[in-house]
Amino acid sequence: MKRCFTTSIGQKTGKRVTLSNKDDESVDRPDSDTPGMNQKVQVPGVTARVPTSLGNGVMSTGAIVMNGPHTFVLDFVQQMGAPTHLIRRVVLPHEVMPKLIQALTQNLSNYEGQFGPPMKLPRPSPSGKRPSVQELYDQMKIDEDEFAGHFAEGVMIRHSAADFCFDFVTQFFPNAAVSSRIFMSAPHVPPLLEALKVNYDKFKNPNPETDD
Repeated sequence: MKRCFTTSIGQKTGKRVTLSNKDDESVDRPDSDTPGMNQKVQVPGVTARVPTSLGNGVMSTGAIVMNGPHTFVLDFVQQMGAPTHLIRRVVLPHEVMPKLIQALTQNLSNYEGQFGPPMKLPRPSPSGKRPSVQELYDQMKIDEDEFAGHFAEGVMIRHSAADFCFDFVTQFFPNAAVSSRIFMSAPHVPPLLEALKVNYDKFKNPNPETDD
C-alpha cells in the first residue's frame, strides 16, 4: 500500500489533527454491517462510513470557491477540454473554512517534506479579457444532482506521492459518513489552497481599506 499522511478536522470536536505514516492507520476498510455502505475510512480517533456510490470518488483539476451569508461553496471542476464540468459541489459552514485551510497547509507541508514541492502548473496566458463568474458558469456543464450541493462539516485529507484525497464528512448521529470524495493531483493542490485563503480573507474583510 502507498504510505500516506492524514489530517482530520471536524466542526463539532474542534480542530483535530492526526499525522500518520503507518499503512494500517489510514485506510478504507470493508463495511459489511451497514446496507449501502461498502467501506469505512479510518484514522486514529475518527471513523467515517463511505456510501457505495462514493467509494471511487471523482477526480478534480481545480475548484471555484465562493461564500454566502452562512456557507462557503466549493465547486470542484474537471477542465479536460471544453466544456468545463462541475463534478462536485461541497457546502461548508463558515467556521469550518479556517480549519480546512490550516489542515491543508499542514498536509501540504508534510507532503513537501516527504516528496519535495509539487510541480508548478503553467499559468494561463494573460492575453484577452478574463471571463466573469457568470460567463464561466454559462459555459459550464453542471449535472442536476449538483445544483443543491453536498453538505459537510469536516474533512479527512490523505495523500500519496501523486495524489491528494479529500473525504468531506458529516457527523450526524449515530455515525460520521463521507458525503463527497475528491481526488486531486499534487500539482493542483497549491492553487486550491491559495484560492481558499484568498476567499476566506475576503470573507473576513469584505470592505478592505484602500489608500487615497
